[in-house]
This record gives sequence, C-alpha cells and structure tokens, in this order.
Amino acid sequence: LYSMDQALQYFKKAEKLIEANEFESDEDFQIFIQNVFGELEGLEYRMSCSHDGSVILEKILRAANSFQLRVFFEKVRNKWLDMCFHRYA
Repeated sequence: LYSMDQALQYFKKAEKLIEANEFESDEDFQIFIQNVFGELEGLEYRMSCSHDGSVILEKILRAANSFQLRVFFEKVRNKWLDMCFHRYA
C-alpha cells in the first residue's frame, strides 16, 4: 500500500499525462486510465478528502468511462454522507 504522499506523487504524474494527452490511440488512453483506477484501489475516500487529491481525482473521473465511474462511486457509497460535508470531497 501507498502512503498518502506516495499516492499523491503517483496521481500527480498521472494527471500530467492525462493533461498532455499524448497517447498514440484512444485504446492506449483507456488502458492508462484503467491502470490509474487500479492504483486508486483502496484510496478512493482518502484521495477524495485530500485537497490536492480531490483536484487530481476530479480530472481522473472526467476521463473515466461509465463503468469506471460506477465502480468508483460504488466504493465510496458508504462514505457518501461524510463526503457531502467534507471540505474537499
């Protein structure tokens, strides 16, 4: 498991790659996004509640397909009320 600092470093790099959008194909981009969600596994709530993490997560979620979004929101559904009142989530 990542520490939060390690996770943020990884996701900041992922964010830069998403913004650069220099993937050779849409398929490469989708594989990349799927891998990012694999790394996010278990960190969904913590990333959502982190100031930097929530900004990065917003960009990752924008790039996600509908299945990835459903999986993400399913993982945080028990924390939904907490997230609604959290400063950054």
